Amino acid sequence: MPYFIMGDKSDYIENGNYYYNNGNFQEAIDAYSKAIESDPCYGVSYLNRGLAYEKQKDYSKAIIDFTHIFSLKDSYLYAEAYVYRARVLYKIKEYDKAISDCKSAIKIDPSFEESFIILGTIYQEIGKDKESIQCFSKAILLDSENNLAFMFRGDIYKKLGRYKNAISDYKAVLELDPKNEYVKKSLAETLGEILDDNDFEEQATTDIEYNTETEDNVKSLDEYIMELNELIGLKRVKDEVNTIINLLKVKKLRESKGLKQASMSLHLVFSGNPGTGKTTIARILGNIYRALGVLSKGHLIEVDRAGLVAGYIGQTAIKTTEVIAKAMGGILFIDEAYSLTENGSDNDYGNEAVDTLLKAMEDHRDDFIVIVAGYPEPMSNFLKSNPGLQSRFNTFIHFDDYSANELFDIFLGLCKKYSYTISDEAKEYLCEYFVILYNNKQDNFANAREVRNFFENTMKKQANRLVLDNDITDDELLEITLGDLKF
Repeated sequence: MPYFIMGDKSDYIENGNYYYNNGNFQEAIDAYSKAIESDPCYGVSYLNRGLAYEKQKDYSKAIIDFTHIFSLKDSYLYAEAYVYRARVLYKIKEYDKAISDCKSAIKIDPSFEESFIILGTIYQEIGKDKESIQCFSKAILLDSENNLAFMFRGDIYKKLGRYKNAISDYKAVLELDPKNEYVKKSLAETLGEILDDNDFEEQATTDIEYNTETEDNVKSLDEYIMELNELIGLKRVKDEVNTIINLLKVKKLRESKGLKQASMSLHLVFSGNPGTGKTTIARILGNIYRALGVLSKGHLIEVDRAGLVAGYIGQTAIKTTEVIAKAMGGILFIDEAYSLTENGSDNDYGNEAVDTLLKAMEDHRDDFIVIVAGYPEPMSNFLKSNPGLQSRFNTFIHFDDYSANELFDIFLGLCKKYSYTISDEAKEYLCEYFVILYNNKQDNFANAREVRNFFENTMKKQANRLVLDNDITDDELLEITLGDLKF
């Protein structure tokens, strides 16, 4: 535990934030109480202590702290105080009061998306589905990457039988959080409902494709190739993919002239560490193949072992066939494909999935492509586990780890995407940081995911710094300082 020098309220709040972020809520309460003793008129202390009380489920004290803020001059905290009090009131089933607080917060700050999340949750609880959907939709308009809003709205659509909308929302969540097991299960259940629906064929062509584009936003082949080549790093991958593209262009030209064509397999093996862009490349490839006329749709279906293998004899083939049907006309991307065969048992249901896949790859080779992905050595063992795999996968693309400079560029790209600026001294520190990170990386280095995690921690550090300021300027909201990078 770090040693904190105690003095003014800022020291106590920093101490409290440390304890809060590490789940030590009573210690956090004690620290925030010291901050209140130091300055009884500083609203942040009450706000933070109220949040800690809420974590301890001491709801009456949380309400007292949030309410006290309205007696102070820190009006910039009023919207947050209303929302957090509303959340507590919701937990104790004081729904009318909670709704009133949410509306007060929205009136003060219409851009505070948490207000709409809480209000939508309350409406959902009391059966006002239409109003709930409107609230979550507003939250999504404010933040197009709000996982909770998409997930909650998807749950309502599912309950109402609006499966097309539910699938769209669940897919949006998985785009942002591919490992979300709750949403994976909900999506599978919703697809199951569609399979039982008479309109399945109509819905299947419009709803279960992860990256289907409309006629209004479809890009040209050159635009997709540009998108590929503008990705940070991945030189070897780009060279390999561009070679495949050139081969297909020439194949198409020969075809137009009536020349004989040698058969070729477009199934691919992607190997490399996590966070190296394998899924991104697969999505772009799907669009390129569609633009070249190789695939009819070009959409991407991403699965792992759990998406293919069932728990009972005979069920795996059915489950795998359903996934293949959804991927038909596009690409089936199997992450950690070696998990299908790695236990080495003939009785493992994963072998049933492999046999089903091999048959589909043969029967539908003109409009169905499979990409298997994972760590290099396990992928090699996976291909050796079945002669059919070795014969169908003959193109291997290895995804190298990003260099220190490329990791730095990825961080700058995130800053640009979310409208952050970086001071010069912060940039110098980042360059050194990523060199050290790269030189000390482990075998399973997470690459861009490491950068993303670092970026999110930076935003948290900046937020903790700014919340102590009573008069935050626009420039301060945008700037990442050297201190924000050290945690």
